[in-house]
Amino acid sequence: MHDTFDWPDGNAKRSYLRNKFLDAVSQHAPEVCNALHDGPFQLYLEINNELGLEEWKRHPYNITLRFEKHPKICGLYEALEGYLRTYHLYSEWSYELAGLTLRRWARLKKSVLKDKPPSQWGWAKGGAGGELPDMLPPPDGWPEYEPWLFSRRDYVLQAIVDHQLLKRGRRAERDAFIESILEQPEVINYCEKVEEALDTAGFKRPTKGKYKLLEHLEWAVLYQVKEKTFDQISERKRKGRRAIQDAVTEILSSIGLPERALRRRGRPKSSS
Repeated sequence: MHDTFDWPDGNAKRSYLRNKFLDAVSQHAPEVCNALHDGPFQLYLEINNELGLEEWKRHPYNITLRFEKHPKICGLYEALEGYLRTYHLYSEWSYELAGLTLRRWARLKKSVLKDKPPSQWGWAKGGAGGELPDMLPPPDGWPEYEPWLFSRRDYVLQAIVDHQLLKRGRRAERDAFIESILEQPEVINYCEKVEEALDTAGFKRPTKGKYKLLEHLEWAVLYQVKEKTFDQISERKRKGRRAIQDAVTEILSSIGLPERALRRRGRPKSSS
């Protein structure tokens, strides 16, 4: 069965999905990272550079600990919460990870950040990011096969799309090219070994439909953060409205993020 895997139930799945959701936010709604940089991050730097509070030094960067009543620190708490609510991202876990992201950004070297927008600086990761079993490394020059994200076919397709030369091939002939790759013994052996490791570790194959995590995460960001309706996403992605709604609901429930209210308030509508 050439299909992707569902993450095992438990905290590993939730932690992993939360991290992947924030990565999807960076990719599909980079303005969220820009706003974090221009608002809370600047306040955070002011506190680090100016206050020098002993309690702050004992708990460097961990702003989720309400250890001090100083106005600037309280202002940072409020700014961070307001920022998350603006983008319908507020919850206990996202508040903590956003705060830890400020710490991460402050520690990055300027050479690492040079010419990179905040959306490429990376979010702090929660938990262990989901535990993965030891798996066969890919052959030299091959991308890693990640069946919790891609089916075998999508794995090969992504490799083609990422290749500067191969992606220029005719779309009409792409399916046959993909199938010819999937039939190669080396490819079959590598993919089977990875899938066997996941089977042994308790990962589950979907019982219905094809589990396309990256696609579902994108839909969730479009709906939750970009404030697109299910009908708009359906038209844009040429997918059924019910399938999109079910996938978004499942993602938001799995990561513990309240679904946004349907009636918009606050920031202007995004044009993209």
